[in-house]
Amino acid sequence: MSVIQQSDVASFQGMQTMPLSSFQAMMDHPRQRDTKRHAEYSIKRHLANTSDTQMRVAIAEFEGTFYKVDGHTRNLLWSEGKLSAPKLIHADVYKCNTKKALLDLYDCFDNKNAAESTSDRLAGAIRQAGIVLNSNLMAKYQWTSALNMLDQVFGKDVYVKVQILGSAIAAIDSINPSARIFKAPILAAALILLHKKGQSALEFFNSLNQNAGVKTPTYCDGVQALHYLCTSLAITSSQSKRNLELFYKALSCYETWRRNKKYRIGRGGGVMVKQASIQVLGLDT
Repeated sequence: MSVIQQSDVASFQGMQTMPLSSFQAMMDHPRQRDTKRHAEYSIKRHLANTSDTQMRVAIAEFEGTFYKVDGHTRNLLWSEGKLSAPKLIHADVYKCNTKKALLDLYDCFDNKNAAESTSDRLAGAIRQAGIVLNSNLMAKYQWTSALNMLDQVFGKDVYVKVQILGSAIAAIDSINPSARIFKAPILAAALILLHKKGQSALEFFNSLNQNAGVKTPTYCDGVQALHYLCTSLAITSSQSKRNLELFYKALSCYETWRRNKKYRIGRGGGVMVKQASIQVLGLDT
């Protein structure tokens, strides 16, 4: 059982009335989720009409810098003129002596104010890690199922996983991965291989993304073998057994490609690929 240190608990300093401009000038919280997506959702629902309750926000001071804690979505809508902006707002002020206290305080408000989705948590983890995503697939934050497939290696905490896999996430984002190819099991394999194997894995998955590799009427390399599996199997989130099978086969295809080996193509054009394990490939260390 972990012990909560008193220094890791934010302390309430009171309520302060301030100009809206002062709040807007503060830093966004380092764990803030996808504000734009939340704004598009909220303006059609609970923020559709102006209310005095919208004037209440929360801020925190950490190492001399003030951060927004609660009110990011309203702030964006106020700035864009989509929500009537008050001249003054009322801020609950907190003092944080540690980074952990600042992060935990945000989670308190986030869990209290909204039903947090898995994509929200992933967006917050990406922001906290300082990663900027540009590809259509990765920037939608709809790939938590890929991260979940790596729990056995990196644990269940999404913030920890993103911190560890930050370079791998940025690398796969840089090739603008195709959503048709990089479904959960392939993306999971790409992330762990990029983390462990680096440039070699990036070359492999970039070739997969571009449908490159080697293929003749009688044999193909690991890139083309995996491309065949990606495009010939119907993969859905409910087919957990098939997803896991494809994940392990993706690892096998990479290893076959790395060793410059080939697969034989069957009469019907299919390819037989054996499953590889994380342990055998040394990816669990």
